[in-house]
Amino acid sequence: CGTKRQAFWSIVIGVSEEDVNNTGAAETSKDGVELCLVSGAKKRQNTAGIAWLGTDAIIFADKTCGDCVTTKEVTIIGYSPHMHTEGKHMRTSLLRKGSTTWEVLHDKPFSFTQQIGYAATPRVRVGVGDTLKTTCTWNKQVFFGPATSSEMCYNFTLHYPAGALDGGHGL
Repeated sequence: CGTKRQAFWSIVIGVSEEDVNNTGAAETSKDGVELCLVSGAKKRQNTAGIAWLGTDAIIFADKTCGDCVTTKEVTIIGYSPHMHTEGKHMRTSLLRKGSTTWEVLHDKPFSFTQQIGYAATPRVRVGVGDTLKTTCTWNKQVFFGPATSSEMCYNFTLHYPAGALDGGHGL
């Protein structure tokens, strides 16, 4: 990343502390690799971000859901569902403010060994006050945890503008 540009995000692999200068940027080194995503002082109008829709409130359940009420306008351009080995199905739906009808955005079986991303075609425009609900179903009763033997209910959602869906769950 050096000192000439401001790093938006930086990953440094295999670099010792001696290789990092006082600006926090890695120096060129024969044993280190650095990947930088660089941005200017302002975000672009359509800079994308990733946030998860779902829940981590899973306590011995075979089905659970998590809601997100939007506070900003946002456009969803893709999804990447994530559960673990007992994951069976994931659905994300949208309830527009003032409506009583849920629109299904993503409704697919889940396979831990074939986790794939999906494009939102067409892109989904979500308004302020709309509700997004993600529902996960498992093969048996499960509990939340980071280990593969426990479960998660996350639909990683690519959207813009970045941060519009964060709600504490942005990446």
